[in-house]
Amino acid sequence: MGRQRLYHTSDEKLAANRAKSKRHYDRKREGINEQRRKQYRKRHPLNSSTTSPSIQARPEESTTERALRVWLEHASWVKSRMEKITSKAPATFLEQVYGECIANGDSGNIQEYATTFLKFQRSIYRYENEVLSLAGVGPEYNLVREISKQVCQIVGWVNELLCHASISIQEVKEVHDAQELAYQSS
Repeated sequence: MGRQRLYHTSDEKLAANRAKSKRHYDRKREGINEQRRKQYRKRHPLNSSTTSPSIQARPEESTTERALRVWLEHASWVKSRMEKITSKAPATFLEQVYGECIANGDSGNIQEYATTFLKFQRSIYRYENEVLSLAGVGPEYNLVREISKQVCQIVGWVNELLCHASISIQEVKEVHDAQELAYQSS
């Protein structure tokens, strides 16, 4: 006669295997993670998922200078991405968004742009803080601050359009026709 069954269902067996795997991982975590790091470094020698080739360390550069350069490159990426979306003409871009809103009869596209630009705003605030802590108030900070102002301006304009659209599409049309939107006076 054989031994009694420990697990009567496949779910019990699956739960037991998971518990066994977790116990093994808890015991061997450091070694497993070190192996994973080695394999990752072999596959990604420049850590290409988070840095570009231009962010590689330069021999004469200190850690602070490199970090500052990285944050400045991130900030310039936000600026170029924003310019790509707005085609370097924010007021014209918002006129297009307004036109789409009126044509479609809904504010879905405004909401999408508001979400996108809000992500840019969060990112640029982070970059601004990092540059400020690394270099203080200086030319680097002023450069990032200018980008931040541009992003904040567009976020404000899109949010204003979204607020009016949340009331009604007719409200957007009336405010637009009366030239009362902030981007129309810039």
